Amino acid sequence: MSQTKAGAPWHLWVVGVIALLWNAYGTYDYYMTTTGGAEYLRAYGLSEEMIAYYTSMPGWTTPAWFIGVGGGAIGAILLLLRSKWAGPVFIVSFAAYLATVVYQYGMSNGAAVVEAKPGSS
Repeated sequence: MSQTKAGAPWHLWVVGVIALLWNAYGTYDYYMTTTGGAEYLRAYGLSEEMIAYYTSMPGWTTPAWFIGVGGGAIGAILLLLRSKWAGPVFIVSFAAYLATVVYQYGMSNGAAVVEAKPGSS
């Protein structure tokens, strides 16, 4: 007797596609920031203070950022494929994201830099 796999519910597709688009943009932003550097950030409209902050972040934040957004994109693909690995990949991605948040808001002046209005320093 063979078992057939039930069709995926519609909300799985909605969540999966939104998660994929969100994290695909994050992965693109990661790539452009790491390859384009200050020029990309300047073209994006960041202030010089914000550019200096982002380009001087410690080395460990770069792979944490990539794992956060890249893992999120991979997790979304795995979700759409209905893989059992989607959950663990999303958890690792979220943990990496939290590491960057802890640095930005707890270990540095990131909150003040991000919230500062351009030209207010």
